[in-house]
Amino acid sequence: FRHISPAEKETVGLCGSFSPSEEQLPFIQTAARLARQSPRFRVIVLDVNNEIKDDARNLFCRWGLDKQVSFHAGREDLQFVFPQLNFLVFYKTGKGNFQDVLFQAMACGVPIIATREKETVQVLRDGNNSLLLNTPDTRVLNESLTKLLHNEKLANSLSSQARKDIEKFFDLNLTSEKTISVYHEVVTTPRILVILSNGLKDVLVSLPFFAGLRKKFPK
Repeated sequence: FRHISPAEKETVGLCGSFSPSEEQLPFIQTAARLARQSPRFRVIVLDVNNEIKDDARNLFCRWGLDKQVSFHAGREDLQFVFPQLNFLVFYKTGKGNFQDVLFQAMACGVPIIATREKETVQVLRDGNNSLLLNTPDTRVLNESLTKLLHNEKLANSLSSQARKDIEKFFDLNLTSEKTISVYHEVVTTPRILVILSNGLKDVLVSLPFFAGLRKKFPK
């Protein structure tokens, strides 16, 4: 993988929920401002859930981005889209399943800016392998986008660390070993089901029985 320098081109990917389309208005406003500053600025919208309707496309046009924006529908061929990006913005993804796209972007070494949400904070660390936004508004988003566009050292650092994290935690051999370990534990470790039907009375009477089971099967 190779992170693309903003000196070559300025292309930002967007992945997030467009239901409703106004969810992405802060990003669109920020992109419009950056497009006015640089004629090389482009946006590729990843419509991975095939939810973008005409109103969302028109929203980009109303902000003057009709010539700067393109759309990629579905989850196929993303490996060909990511190499075109300087970085990828995960913005308000809480209403859809985007984690597989996040993993692919990290594996391709694409620097990531993301809002703090359940599926992003599980794998992203602010300032280490990504930039995380506490407040998803236009000002904060603009600051983060501008920072990455003008700080190639930071972009390269985020890109490299994200790739290392994927290699470390999602390595095929490591995943296979963990899966085999789980199956081995299931097969070799006794599982005993005890059904109590009379509530607290059964529990109290059964305490010596539980103690005997624990002694015989310590694991």
